[in-house]
Amino acid sequence: MVILFLTTQEAVCSRIVSLLSGSGHIMQVFTEPRKFYSTVLSSGRSKIDLLACDYLAFGGDEIDLFSIMEQHHSVVPLFYYNTPFPAPEDRAFFWYENIKRRQSKFLSPESLEPLLPVLVSIQDVINRRDVFPYIRLLNPPLPFREEGAQELLDFDLDEFRRRHHIQSSRFVLLQYLYEHRNEELEADTICEYLWKTVSEEKISTLYSYIHDLRKACEKEEAFYIAIERPAKRTYSLVVRKSKDSREEFFSAKEFFARRKPVPVTF
Repeated sequence: MVILFLTTQEAVCSRIVSLLSGSGHIMQVFTEPRKFYSTVLSSGRSKIDLLACDYLAFGGDEIDLFSIMEQHHSVVPLFYYNTPFPAPEDRAFFWYENIKRRQSKFLSPESLEPLLPVLVSIQDVINRRDVFPYIRLLNPPLPFREEGAQELLDFDLDEFRRRHHIQSSRFVLLQYLYEHRNEELEADTICEYLWKTVSEEKISTLYSYIHDLRKACEKEEAFYIAIERPAKRTYSLVVRKSKDSREEFFSAKEFFARRKPVPVTF
């Protein structure tokens, strides 16, 4: 099969391709969406068998790549290799079913049938211990190093997402904040990362996302996690192993709320 990869993590995706190299497939990695898309449109279904895309490359929920391809009559089986929803052992089946759901009316059963074994092969590589921790959206990514992985924190961001039913669009933001936890990030910087543009409309959407994430953070029992605002239009994610600091904060807040103001005399 001819498989094209579109990614925001070239080193990691190249490693995936390297591990798949013995499968007999022809594979190419793209990091520029425009170049990737123009290649797909110019080649079409006759020359490309499968597209493996990074969910972040086209802004996730912002662009429906399935619909765009359909409009241009260039329907090649497509899946997002780092969609965070399925369990690791169910990824291939999830990808396959999503292709059938979104593209089966344009693809014959004969063209769909060979896909599942290929998707299983990609799933097996992605689930490897030397690959999985580095993939954005599936985990808080570690810096990619050939010599080995670093130990992840006890806090499992993916488990946090599952526990609080966080939507993919919000999870992209949470992922970014977690990568830069304890850093002060301006709203414009965050918008530039999420949508490659800054506008009042995007700022408003960002505020909505932060509001939703804060509600999830408030429900977390095992860790103290909060999106703080150290300055106007500036945010910082704080994660601690204990909720003690959270409880102390609210205890102090309640204490001072109950206190009557002391008259000041000169």
